[in-house]
Amino acid sequence: MQDEHSEFSVGDVLTYLRQNYMTSEELASRAGITVERLDALVQSECIPPYSHSARLYLRTETNISGRKETIDDEVRYYHPDTVRYIRDAERLSLSGHTLTETSALVKERFLHEVAQALGRPLIEIGAVAEESWKEFMAGTYGVCLKHMSADNMIKKQRAVHRLNKLLNRHEAKINSEVIDELRSALQDYNDVAAAFGPHEISESSRGKIAKRAVAILSEATSDPAISTYHGQGGA
Repeated sequence: MQDEHSEFSVGDVLTYLRQNYMTSEELASRAGITVERLDALVQSECIPPYSHSARLYLRTETNISGRKETIDDEVRYYHPDTVRYIRDAERLSLSGHTLTETSALVKERFLHEVAQALGRPLIEIGAVAEESWKEFMAGTYGVCLKHMSADNMIKKQRAVHRLNKLLNRHEAKINSEVIDELRSALQDYNDVAAAFGPHEISESSRGKIAKRAVAILSEATSDPAISTYHGQGGA
């Protein structure tokens, strides 16, 4: 089914979610825990939450029974890397830590990972690290990254920043140097950024930047690999 105003169908979105994410039940099974335990770990901020949720709506209509509407229960989709975070949290729990203590230890480790990725002492970038933690615990990393980590998010942000600067330079002049730098920045972005879902690309600022870069490189070079970059596909 496809909305007349949409460029993608429900099937397109479901295929993307099923190929790239895991439902609560799938994740719990893979990690060897119950769904109830998964919910407890999420609520206690011991692990990042789901990245997407979906609820299907179906409307049928016949001359006999009239119009009927059905709404499915919400399905939550988690990034596959969440398995690793569950196992880390469960190891801490088995060591005798409460969920509150586990959350504090997970957060402390994450903040230090942000500092290390930025190459600066945590005391100097405390506000930045705290904001990164909020994004991590909002499920943002699972939307944006192939593999969830503070280091990969910093790499992605730096690559997008470089792409944006280079594209602004392109407005004035393009030459071989700009092309080489653009290709390098796009490769750095492609190494860590997750593929776009069909429902995300039109709303994504980073997607628009990457797509512009792909278009310029496709026009300026004959490298077939450019067409495989995420900007060409579809936060």
